Amino acid sequence: MKTDYASLRSQVRNFSDFYGAAISDAKKQINAAIHEMSEANKDLMEKYMKEVALRRKYHEQLVELKGNIRVLCRVKPVLKEDQQEEGQAVVVTTDPNNESALSVINKGKARAFELDKVFHPQATQEEVFQEIGPLVTSCIDGYHVCIFAYGQTGSGKTYTMEGSVENPGINQRALKHLFNEIEERKDMWSYTVNVSSVEIYNELLRDLLSKDGEKLDIKINPDGTGQLHVPGLRVTEVKGFQHIKKVLAKARRNRITFGTKMNQHSSRSHALLCITVHGTDLANGSKTTGETPAARLASY
Repeated sequence: MKTDYASLRSQVRNFSDFYGAAISDAKKQINAAIHEMSEANKDLMEKYMKEVALRRKYHEQLVELKGNIRVLCRVKPVLKEDQQEEGQAVVVTTDPNNESALSVINKGKARAFELDKVFHPQATQEEVFQEIGPLVTSCIDGYHVCIFAYGQTGSGKTYTMEGSVENPGINQRALKHLFNEIEERKDMWSYTVNVSSVEIYNELLRDLLSKDGEKLDIKINPDGTGQLHVPGLRVTEVKGFQHIKKVLAKARRNRITFGTKMNQHSSRSHALLCITVHGTDLANGSKTTGETPAARLASY
């Protein structure tokens, strides 16, 4: 018993030395693991940054190949209310073998046009959006984008840009795509999305998101950049697609509309929906700002 006691006493005396050595060895192993993990994270971060730069490069090349400025044409189908007396109609035809060609016969004279893209009368809202969808991604990446719809009264500008509840146009589809992209990048990027909407009617600029359609002026920004801005314009931060749908509905209600001989529900104004996206890279803190002009969707 005395022998066992002496052995136990000796072990207790030496325990602090064993304990200290074990702790020291554990610290070395933990530090080595942390260093290894740090190097692995550094390597992953470098690969991530290269991947981001490469993806952006390829996206830029795709946009440039298609053209930084593109002119697209959508041929409106002939509706009953659009039909005119015989001999007065304008005949527009597309070439099924050439998506860039368009011919117009007016008063017996034929003219051919070559554009970047021609949508035939049966083209859906989704087909039209697919052509300009990549521009929304450009907006998220910090580029200025403008989608400009031009045409005479009754040509379908508002339908193409706004669409209907059942068949939304470019505006809603682009914004839905925008928030889908933001959701996919939430682990790598943090974004804030701001929206404003104005209309130009009789040379007056009106804020479509204010209660009384406040009239505004365009000024030169006093920050020395020489850029134009609109003092007092209401800018609303939106948190998701459902929120922005409510904002769009408010702007639509505030637009000035009058009937014309060609269109009983003509929007007799030029309307601009402006979206600004601010992004922060969670990995390195770098920031981007895009407008669509990083997002301006313009419906004229």
